[in-house]
Amino acid sequence: MPKSQPWITHTDQIEIIGAREHNLKNVSLDIPRDRFVVVTGVSGSGKSTLAFDILFSEGQRRFLDSMNAYARQFVEQMARPDVDRIIGLPPTVSIEQRNSQGGGKSTVGTVTEIHQFLRLLFARLGTPYCPECNLPVQGQTTDTIVQSLTLQVRKRGRLNILAPMIRNRKGFHSDIAEWALKHGYQRLRADGEWYQVDQPFKLDRYKEHDVEVEVGLLKKTDFSATQHTQSLVETALEVGKGILFAVDDEGEVSMHSTQQACPSCGYSTPPLDPKLFSYHSSRGWCPECRGFGELFYVPEKEKDSGADAVEESWFHRQEGKREPCPSCHGSRLNQLARSVRLSLRGYPSSLPEMSGY
Repeated sequence: MPKSQPWITHTDQIEIIGAREHNLKNVSLDIPRDRFVVVTGVSGSGKSTLAFDILFSEGQRRFLDSMNAYARQFVEQMARPDVDRIIGLPPTVSIEQRNSQGGGKSTVGTVTEIHQFLRLLFARLGTPYCPECNLPVQGQTTDTIVQSLTLQVRKRGRLNILAPMIRNRKGFHSDIAEWALKHGYQRLRADGEWYQVDQPFKLDRYKEHDVEVEVGLLKKTDFSATQHTQSLVETALEVGKGILFAVDDEGEVSMHSTQQACPSCGYSTPPLDPKLFSYHSSRGWCPECRGFGELFYVPEKEKDSGADAVEESWFHRQEGKREPCPSCHGSRLNQLARSVRLSLRGYPSSLPEMSGY
């Protein structure tokens, strides 16, 4: 006696048997899975019925049936389509049919609003990797940070040790200067510029800012007094909630964190945030192409305006003349965002890889 075939088997196609929904008259067909499939035909032939009323509707219905009763009460139950059998149908997603006028930075992900969920996914579950060593970034100890700063101060000279107070937030932030003055600190660094805390301090309310407080100064001679150095690093980490910046006289900045750093070279990353994966934000976009993925000419007199509308205008004027960005290779994101990976077996592990998936 031959063995009976299981009702559900792994298949590379979706098999529809006896579809009688709307205009379809007992139609049976096989549709390839994991492929880009186009449904075409004359008006009234049942294209939308097949795609939405059968494939999408039944895929959603089966997915909801797999959830518990509590979860199902918040979702409208979908009717079963008039079909004898559908085999090999996975959960389905339907993109809303609408006219949308996108800008130069618009993609399928942003227009369909899928991109915001990908940003959240990578921010919460992603693991940063060192771009040089290709190792996962891990937390540093205070002793490791002290040792790293010891090497840096010998190479770079004296270092200003800063504790981050505000990261990528709008507002005047005058209260930061008041807090620093009250606790005995003398200087702040806001968006790369230095300010005395006893002087008027008021930033542009409607722009995003980064503000750090100067905790102290490290010199080559300081490392003979290990206790002083250790105390300075511990204070900076406490004020900065596990993060400190070391800035030399040339303005070069290195970051150190008890949260995330490369175990080989000490490369550190800030905590992951959804804005890091947005090419509409200065925190996430590639600094060379500013999130467009392509290079195009903008007059110097208009570059200083910083208006998105100006860039969009010049982007569209140069259709066919733009060149792929050599820094991000069209992924639109900066190096840190591109280095974050997900552990998804059999699927793309980074956002740049997903762009071609």
